[in-house]
This record gives sequence, C-alpha cells and structure tokens, in this order.
Amino acid sequence: MIGDAKANTAARFSIWRLPGRKQICHDGAQLHLACASAAGTRRLTWPSDLADGDPFAFVIPSGLDLRMQWSLVSGYTETLKAAFPVRQVAQVFRPSRSSLLHLRMLQALDGSLAGASHRDIATTLFGKRAVTRRWYADSELRAQVRHLIRKGRALMSGDYRRLLQSSPKGEGDSGHSTISP
Repeated sequence: MIGDAKANTAARFSIWRLPGRKQICHDGAQLHLACASAAGTRRLTWPSDLADGDPFAFVIPSGLDLRMQWSLVSGYTETLKAAFPVRQVAQVFRPSRSSLLHLRMLQALDGSLAGASHRDIATTLFGKRAVTRRWYADSELRAQVRHLIRKGRALMSGDYRRLLQSSPKGEGDSGHSTISP
C-alpha cells in the first residue's frame, strides 16, 4: 500500500517533456538518452521497462560527491518544470523561408535526378491534395516545380558558391553572409 501511495504522488515519466534534440541508445539492459539544447547536453539512463506515463524517482548513489549528484537531480527537476510544451517548441524553432526554399530545391533536384516526374516531385513536396487541386497544364504549382529543379541544377553546377559569399560592407544591414534563392 505504501508503494501505491508513493506511485500516485510521484512524477510521471515523459520523454517528450525533456527539451532539446533527443538521441536514444539501448545497451540491452537500459536505455540511455542524450538531450542536446541551448542549455547543454543532459544524459539520462533508465530501465527499459519504464514506459511513458509511468511514475518515476531519481536514484542517487551514496558517496563523497552526494552534493554534486543532488545538484544534477535539482537541475533535471528544474528542466522538467521549465520545459516547453511540444507545440511551443515546434513554433519557436521554425526554419526560415530561405531554408525551406533551399530544402525544396535540393529535394526537387534529387527527385529529378532519380527520374521522378514533375508531378511526383510536386506530390512529395506539396502533398497529394495540393497537386489534385492545383496541377494543370499551365499552373503555378507546375511552374514552381520547374523553377525549383532549375535552381537546384544551378546550385549543383557551381552556383552554390554564391551562398558562401559575403555582401560588401556598405550593402545590407551588417555585411554578413546572405543566402538568396
């Protein structure tokens, strides 16, 4: 009974509440997790039978570095309290428009080099529903796919060097490298 009472008041395990990019490794007995975020990399180990939503507790081995161990547990607890909900994380770290354009250029080029039709490339990039509604002989969607493939081929044939060049110090805001489609 005491165990049940403790289980009801214990924190619930959820890997998705931990902020950052996650990598999981299973060594046969335990799961090892590394979460990399702006605050640094945190590492956790737990038994493989611990499931999402199960109650959990920290185990601190006794020894000379007990204060340091307790400090780590306190840091994890604060991290869990301050963790963003998954929806907010997705909104905060949205790729830029330029990044999406370059991603689509490379995907369109890859599809073209693999022998996919323009319509198949459009379906992959924009979805089946968009292609069904917006694909016809002279559609903007068709023109966009052709443009992405053309720009991807230009990048492949040496135009990518433009992405690495800096604008002269009088142009733009700060003279930093610029990426333009």
